[in-house]
This record gives sequence, structure tokens and C-alpha cells, in this order.
Amino acid sequence: MLEVRLLGSFEVKGNKKSIVISSRPAQSLFAYLILSPGISHRREKLAGLLWPDSLEETARGNLRHALWRIHKALPPKNTIDYLLSDDMTIAFNPSSEYWLDAESLAKSSENAFADELITILSNYKGELLPGFYDEWVVLEREHLSSIFENKMARLMSLLQNEKRWLDILDWGERWIKLGQKPEPAYRALMSAHAAKGDMSKVAATFERCVKSLHEFGVKPSEKTKELYENLKSNEQTPKAESTMAKLVGEEAASNIPVPLTSFIGRQKEMKEIARLLSSSRLLTLSGSGGVGKTRLAIQTANESIRKFKDGVLWVGLAGLSDGNLILQEVTKALDIREISNEPLIETLKTYLKSKDMLLVIDNCEHLIRACAEYIEQLLAACPKLKILITSIEVLGLFNETTWQVPSLPLPEIQQQLSVKELYEFASIKLFHERAGYAKSDFTLNEKNANTIAQICQRLDGIPLAIELAAARIKVLSVNEISSRLDDRFSLLTSGSRTAIPRHQTLRATISLSICF
Repeated sequence: MLEVRLLGSFEVKGNKKSIVISSRPAQSLFAYLILSPGISHRREKLAGLLWPDSLEETARGNLRHALWRIHKALPPKNTIDYLLSDDMTIAFNPSSEYWLDAESLAKSSENAFADELITILSNYKGELLPGFYDEWVVLEREHLSSIFENKMARLMSLLQNEKRWLDILDWGERWIKLGQKPEPAYRALMSAHAAKGDMSKVAATFERCVKSLHEFGVKPSEKTKELYENLKSNEQTPKAESTMAKLVGEEAASNIPVPLTSFIGRQKEMKEIARLLSSSRLLTLSGSGGVGKTRLAIQTANESIRKFKDGVLWVGLAGLSDGNLILQEVTKALDIREISNEPLIETLKTYLKSKDMLLVIDNCEHLIRACAEYIEQLLAACPKLKILITSIEVLGLFNETTWQVPSLPLPEIQQQLSVKELYEFASIKLFHERAGYAKSDFTLNEKNANTIAQICQRLDGIPLAIELAAARIKVLSVNEISSRLDDRFSLLTSGSRTAIPRHQTLRATISLSICF
């Protein structure tokens, strides 16, 4: 039995004995394969993914060596191989005996009871593969973290309903430690402390909430302020408990992903998206990988909840490889069951026909034809339904409004700007904030401001590229990051084997995390 933990660490055990996969590329390859069991990955794609700045022959040689390290480390086969490989493809065998913490989290039931959720969430020890900065890791990390946040919100709601105050105190603190300082966790803690009669801790928890949210440049919501004022006024009555249950329940009911970091800039873009969405039933946010399409969609979804009577539904397709499964993802998100002998599209049409709802479908580019077909049918049958999608490629439907997501604003190279003036640019502000997460004493000052501006310019203002570069502040200085980008600048013109031209800038940054 293989036991694999990727949340908070990289740990592999076979028959309860530690297994050492000795190199970082081999660990990354193994993690990528086991997170997509049963999917056959072409060797050239894997080589390009893990060694984007190497020559093809060198990258394929590195892949063979990493695969050899994995085979050498895994226990000798009994009746079945863990990895299935041939001259063309490599896959993790889904029929082998294994347990994966990330899979346990992602596949857990949406209707699990509190104790079931506690068992599942106990395996979440932190973000996916800490210290890994490959592009695919960053995207999968955010996906799994959003699942964790949503399940924690549901757990808080269930514990609140069952008045399990000690469990709320325990799991609320865990949520704050492992999550992104979530506001619902502080509300749950305030309620639990009030139920136990400790009003000093209610006040202290509110102050912690204010301080933690301040780091993200926001203030507590009206919901949090209202609850605190009620509790402070000794109004912990059935009415107040009902209010708390409603507040937590609303968070649990939303399936919109919870971003791991604050939302920076984009005020102009948000206004334009809102304007387009108000006059169109189908809006596509298009643009290159890493430009921020998903983050804009998340922000739009959150700001649109009150505009639609039946709310906002989020469906992510990043991990889906078969277009025939798109409708199943939608029904799963809606929590509706298939009807025997009825096509799933007809079930969805019937359910959504009278709904005043916004459906957000994220990462459509790899399933574009199937998405276009299903979206066209749903819009024709459901007059009140609006759909927002994110995709590198547009759908090409006649009623589709498209909007190209721009990169973040950049200062002109020729401009001589002060530190304060540079900080007004969202690209500079993003680098500064993300670098501060990686190294708490990092500051933007006169010595490094121009170099940071040059880094952002070289990365074309692509948010994900800037975030990945900023994360290297843990081990490199600003000047070293800039010089490493210079060393690999040929990627911006020649490109890697697997990256289309608009991805080449991003690949340059990702190579930083693999090669240093």
C-alpha cells in the first residue's frame, strides 16, 4: 500500500516505511502523475513541462532519469505496477493500491457530516507541495486550497448548528492557521467564545480579525461587525445564534473559489466587465495563461451574487480532460441528480429554465468545442441564465461578447519615477505584496524600485509571472532575480517546445523555480 502526502509536505510511504525520491524534478514528476491517475501523458509534454528551458534531447534525457529515480524508489511490484509507461506515454496506475491526501480531500462528499469532514480535513496539513513553484503546482495549489476553504466553511456551519463550541474553537484556529485568515472563521470563534461566556476573548478575536484583514488592505464586513456588536451587547440570544448560523451558512453555500491572496488593482477592468455582463448573456474573458482571467472571474462572481436572484454557480474545468464530463461537473456543483433515461443536458435545461443565475465556467480552452455546444443549448433553453467563461480561446458563438484581459499596467522604462509613484502601478504593488509574503521584512525602496520595475516590464505585467518571480525573494535578491531573467531572456523569442508564443514570458519565470 502506497501512502502519499502532498499537502503541507512531500512524503511517500510504502508499507508504512518512508520512501525517498531523491531529486526535486523526480518528486514533481511523481506528484504530477499521481494527481491525475489514469491519464496518459505524452513524454514530450512532460519533458517540456518540467524542463522548459532545456533542449528537447536534454529534457527527454532528464525525464528518463527522473522516471528511473521514481522506479528505483518505489517498492518492488507485487501484482501490479504503480506507473504505466511505454515509449510514448507515462501514467500513474489508478488500479494500484495507494492513498493520496489530496485525492481524499477533492473527492469527499458534498453532503458529509461534521465528523466525516473532521476526518477528511485532518489530512490537510498545508498548501500543496510547499516550496515547489512549477506553473502546474501553483494552479493546482489554488484549486485544492479553495476546496479546503469551502469544506471548512461547511464544517463551521455544521458545528454551529450542533452547538459544538469546543470543536469550533479547535477547527476555527486550524482554519486561520492553514487557510488565508478567513473572516468566517473569526465569526465562528467569536460565537463560540460568547457561548462559553468569555467576552474578553470575543473582543480579542475581533481585533485579530481586524488586524489580519488589514494585511490584505480590507476591513471586516458588515456581517462581522454586526455579529460583534450583538455579542458585545450581550445579545447572545436565539436570535443572535440564528444570525450567526445564517452568516456561516451563506459562506458554506457558495462554491466560488476562495483566492489565496488579495486582489490588487483592476478597478477599471472590473467596471468594464460589469458593464459588458449587464448587456450580454454570454461573456468570455480571454487572454494568455497567467494574465489573471480566473481572478477577475472570481471577483466578478463575488460582486454579482446579489444581482442574481438564484445566485452564482462556479464550475472549474482545469482538471477535466473529457468534454463529455462537463455536464456532470455542472450538476455536481448544483447538487442535482441525474434522471434515469433522460439526457443530462435536458435535466439541466429543466432545472435552470426559470433560474435567474450567473453560471461561471473557468478554464474552457482545452474543451472549447464541447463547452460551446453545451453553452449554446443552455442559453437557448434558459432565458434568465447568464454565463461568464474564462478561456485562452473564445467560443466563437454568434451571441458571445468577448473581452481580452490585459496585463497589469507598467511604468515606462524612460520615466524617472519616485518610489511612491511606482507603487501606484498595480504590477509593482503586486510584486511588493507577494514578495512580502515570501519574506516578511521585504520593502520597496529607492535601491530596489527601478529593478523591480524592470522585472515587471520583462514579464510583460503578467500577474502569475510576477507572483512566481516575487516568491524567489526567499532565496534571491531583487538584482539576482533580474539577472537570472536576463540569462533566460532568449525564451521570450525562441520559446519552449510546448509553450505557445503568448506563454513564453511566463515560462521564463517558471524556469526560475526549477533551475535555482
